[in-house]
Amino acid sequence: MKTYLVHTQTIGGHQMEYLHHLYLDALKRPDDQFIFVVPARFSLDAAKLEWPEAGNIKIVIMTPDDEVPSDCGIFSKGWRNSRTIRKYVRQYHATDVILITIMEYLPFLPLFLNRRIRVCGIVYRIYLYEWQDESRLRKWLDVIKYLLLSRCRVFHRVLMCNDSASSQYLNRLFHTTKFRFMPDPVGALPDYQGHSLREELGISQSDKVFLHPGRMSRMNSYKNTLGILEALCMFHPESDQKPVVIFAGQVSQDIRQEFDALFQKAQAHARLLLLEGFLPFDRMADLFVTCDYVLIPYSVKGQSSGIVGHAAYYEKPVVVVKGGVIGKMVRKWKLGYHLADHSAPSIYSFLCSSLDRVPVSTEGNTYADDHSVKAFCNIVFDDKLN
Repeated sequence: MKTYLVHTQTIGGHQMEYLHHLYLDALKRPDDQFIFVVPARFSLDAAKLEWPEAGNIKIVIMTPDDEVPSDCGIFSKGWRNSRTIRKYVRQYHATDVILITIMEYLPFLPLFLNRRIRVCGIVYRIYLYEWQDESRLRKWLDVIKYLLLSRCRVFHRVLMCNDSASSQYLNRLFHTTKFRFMPDPVGALPDYQGHSLREELGISQSDKVFLHPGRMSRMNSYKNTLGILEALCMFHPESDQKPVVIFAGQVSQDIRQEFDALFQKAQAHARLLLLEGFLPFDRMADLFVTCDYVLIPYSVKGQSSGIVGHAAYYEKPVVVVKGGVIGKMVRKWKLGYHLADHSAPSIYSFLCSSLDRVPVSTEGNTYADDHSVKAFCNIVFDDKLN
């Protein structure tokens, strides 16, 4: 019997989805014990999802002293996160640790855990794509982190989100087999196909609707939310054709003032809707059915996104910047459109050209089948299936 400790310091869009997928899969593994150690914010967002009780699963809310602020320095964050993991591993006698974002525990985690503990962690942002743009210090830090992941026995598996090329490259570079490809799971509800919200939201059938989903914060500035608003301000206020843009997700306080100012300004140039809060899967389905395009012009090349999977499942084209992890995915699976860059003029140009265009048909079902929740859980939990 194994005792899994599943930990995250952040509760956002994909972190909550991953926790929920792993929790439901843990229900199917009664011979093992599962301890989910999460921050206090979990209690707020978790209420929108179902978490059936089970004797082999326990959810532990961390104490305020164990929570680490997102703006904490790299070394301080790594030290405090590692100390927190050691505390709960000892308390619950965990044999295996699953880290939703493993880089936040480096470089100190090997100093805090007995090497008999098996750590499996996810790399969601793949810095190899940003190597040329990094500072010399950042490059050295990345080298040290990947070296530790490849050499330290405590790291049993390192899962590279949505990028098989990086896992193959790192295995060759460090002469190991620890780095594995992990599909970013498509968490759609199999028995709920969604329905259009156009009538409810007062949107006509002829309007072109662009969806920008997910948490919007300073930490997630790569999502380029403010850049989208700047692009919308470039439309002429008297134009007969205006895009409808739905911003769906939590707006963090650290960008609230700037977001509100740009949102108010852009309302004179386009029709904007803001649906705040964590999006449960049924509401997410409705929004994807409603929209024509999914707008995710990320400014960071190494960042993956589960939004691509949702869009693929509902066969809605995504709009992304060429290159990087997401750009490669969209090109490989023919999932949408590429922008030249993430600038406001580039976004504006695409929006203008799309108002009279019929959205391209995507091959989303193939992508969704290969990125199933079952495949995700098997790779995280079951080493024999990797």
